[in-house]
Amino acid sequence: MEAAKAATARILHFPRAAIVPAPVDLPGFGDGEGDTHPDAALLALGRVYEAHERKCRKASDMAREACERVHAALVVPEALRPRENDVALGLPKVTSDRYDAGLVRKLRASPRTRDVRTPITDLNRGNLPHDAHTRVGREPWPEAQARVDEIVAASEQYEADKCRLEDALGLTQAETLSNDLEDEATALRAAISALQASTLDGLLVKARAVVHIYGGAADEYVEAVRTILGVGSPGGDMGLTHAILRDLVRLAERAGLQPERPAVETHNAIWAGLAAAPKPDPIFAAIEAHKAAEREWLAAVAISSPLREETPDGKVAHARTNNLNDAEKDALWEMVSTAPTTLAGLTALLAYLPTTQYVSEHNFDGDELNAFLKTLNTSVASIRQEV
Repeated sequence: MEAAKAATARILHFPRAAIVPAPVDLPGFGDGEGDTHPDAALLALGRVYEAHERKCRKASDMAREACERVHAALVVPEALRPRENDVALGLPKVTSDRYDAGLVRKLRASPRTRDVRTPITDLNRGNLPHDAHTRVGREPWPEAQARVDEIVAASEQYEADKCRLEDALGLTQAETLSNDLEDEATALRAAISALQASTLDGLLVKARAVVHIYGGAADEYVEAVRTILGVGSPGGDMGLTHAILRDLVRLAERAGLQPERPAVETHNAIWAGLAAAPKPDPIFAAIEAHKAAEREWLAAVAISSPLREETPDGKVAHARTNNLNDAEKDALWEMVSTAPTTLAGLTALLAYLPTTQYVSEHNFDGDELNAFLKTLNTSVASIRQEV
């Protein structure tokens, strides 16, 4: 049990004071250790980033409130609203309550003209066929042009009023501040991604950064998430390899916790001490379930691989392999979604995850990865006593 605690301490580097949950907005990463913490630089950057994100949220709120004030004060000129006879004048049909800036630009760039039909006589027939009766041409359309000129003038006035109100009501300043702060946040995220985590505290800094930018799980944040986690573009040197997973592998290897490594006694010591735990950690059952599912799947792969899928035996074998692969993925999802309740359990998860077939082939991405990061955050916040 002592060996297990020593290995756990090396990988987690978790002083008792840091186990107590810190405020949500600014976790006390490694508080009280100063520069002696192995991840001191990363933790310091994490504190700066957390504080900076609060500034970003405040600036974004200020910009949103200023935008609401501008829209409340801005009056749309009547000339900018669609009229019943506009379509008859050749203007495009508008479904909104006004002509927007993009449509106004198109109207400004296209002088209004209309078809004009001139009867053809022997005097003006020229080379036209003898059965041609009408010549079609284009001529200026004064009424339509006057309406377009009215719309353009109203739009220019509207945009001028909008700019004036944006300056007067603080929107311009708020948006500039928000954009500048976001640029700084991007630089901080890049710095966090570049630093290697050597303890769970350091990994938590990276996970917290993801929480900030992934917030509402909106699609537009996906690329930002991939950036902070160090995911390269497909085909690049990094492929889809994950920075956090590389850190996990290094952590497990350095602590001697991977089962296939020489220091297997350290790993076994952690598992041997589990029976003495007053409350079983659910992560161990989840790990064992995944081990069993992965073993079955890999055994099925070994059988089905030599068989051609279009043969009767091959069809059965490959179908079984696919079903077991689905079961393995379900077990992986269950495992990465189960929050360890003890430091030993958390260490076991960190040690086991990089050894799985799914993760070792650098496929750990998307929903599974996001679930794992949330689990990591939840587990650290809930653990109270260990080591």
